[in-house]
Amino acid sequence: MVVNAGPMTEEAEHNADQRDPARLIPSSVQSPSSVRGACPSLAAPMHTGDGLLVRFRPSDPALSIQQIRQLAEAAACHGNGLLEITSRGSLQIRGLREETLSALEADIAAAGIVPDSGIVIEIPSLSGLDPTELSSAGVMAENLKRAIAGMPLPALAPKLSIVIDGRDRIGLGSLPADIRLTATRREGGDPEWIVAVGGASRMDRRLAILPNERAISATVEILRLLAEIGPRARGRDLSIDRLRPSFPDIEMIEMTDPGRAVASPIGLHDLGSGNLVFGLRLPYGQIHSAELIAFLDRAEEWGVYEVRPALEHCLMLVGMRPEALASAKLAAANFGFSMSTDDPRNHIHTCAGTRGCASAFYDTKAFAARLLTASGLLDGSTSIHLSGCSKGCARPARASLAFVGAPMGYGLVVNGSASDAPVAYIHENDLKSALDDLSRLVLNEKGAGESVDACLTRLGSDYIASALRQG
Repeated sequence: MVVNAGPMTEEAEHNADQRDPARLIPSSVQSPSSVRGACPSLAAPMHTGDGLLVRFRPSDPALSIQQIRQLAEAAACHGNGLLEITSRGSLQIRGLREETLSALEADIAAAGIVPDSGIVIEIPSLSGLDPTELSSAGVMAENLKRAIAGMPLPALAPKLSIVIDGRDRIGLGSLPADIRLTATRREGGDPEWIVAVGGASRMDRRLAILPNERAISATVEILRLLAEIGPRARGRDLSIDRLRPSFPDIEMIEMTDPGRAVASPIGLHDLGSGNLVFGLRLPYGQIHSAELIAFLDRAEEWGVYEVRPALEHCLMLVGMRPEALASAKLAAANFGFSMSTDDPRNHIHTCAGTRGCASAFYDTKAFAARLLTASGLLDGSTSIHLSGCSKGCARPARASLAFVGAPMGYGLVVNGSASDAPVAYIHENDLKSALDDLSRLVLNEKGAGESVDACLTRLGSDYIASALRQG
């Protein structure tokens, strides 16, 4: 049965952006993972349904086959063997226990992997490899880390992030960032950096265009301004009035997009001179260590010497020999990797679900397999978020459709995020018929040349909820 979720109350509307993310979870099953806060790390793991979870980003994104193999072995020895790559390219290890954390940390160190600490600084996965990179994001990041290390700062927001985009073929313009440095070159000049705060690249407030050293000084100044506001301040909280004394040309910076079209990390990337990089997306962002080790054994046969975690839950295999490509594609398919941007699984965003989180109300992986049969919903334009609870870990941003775990089944959110109020609830026994009804609705209502996402947006949540109730 599909049940009307009912209108939001006046109080709920007033507090829409301040909702308790665990509001659908009965207090009896809430856990520390039900509350948003600092990201999990080696020093501060997160409690989940399958034990503790740690997340980290290697300070050097270029990992050898042996390093990845040692990491997978450590995950199997000290956790449940599940490894994940997040949408932003961080590594996660699941199923840990309090007594295994120190041993895991020792094994990571023994592998020569140094997790980043302090303020998160993100760079493109191909930085330093891609000859099209306008300016080295990796070098800029190292220089910035040294500058920050010598700067006495009070506590900053735990999720504050800095993105440095050297503008290689796989840019970071889609990533939200508190501070963004984007390489640019004015006609006849040397590469410089656009310094901006808040949002994704098209929503940033651009402050200045500066050469390397001055861009680093500007970033340090922005951190100082954030520290003045307080320990929860983010880039979006910096007003023009607060920024103007440090950046007097702020209103004169051109607001046009500085970049070019960028590629997805998924698929084959020819860097020239026979240097191939093969980007593979983990199946729903997750793989078991035994499978990863077996795959890495094959990868060495193909000439792969380096592996880099990347955006979109991807592993970038560096050094692929052209003659080994056919064998690599066959093996990748057998291991469940996505190799193409048009794979419908790329548009399904799942959290761990009940297999790995105490806060979840349903098995998101099983739902994903069922969703693939609802072919009318996956045309490449839609993003479908399967969230075990209203916390929305897998995709904080808007999705075309979100199915949010709730005690009575699934809350359906149309053109919103998992924390938004559902327009309807679907009983767990009625999922198949609801998916069939949604597919049929889109098929009947979609105009010629119209995408599924555009159709859902045009129809609107009220119409869709009414149609589902009528069956």
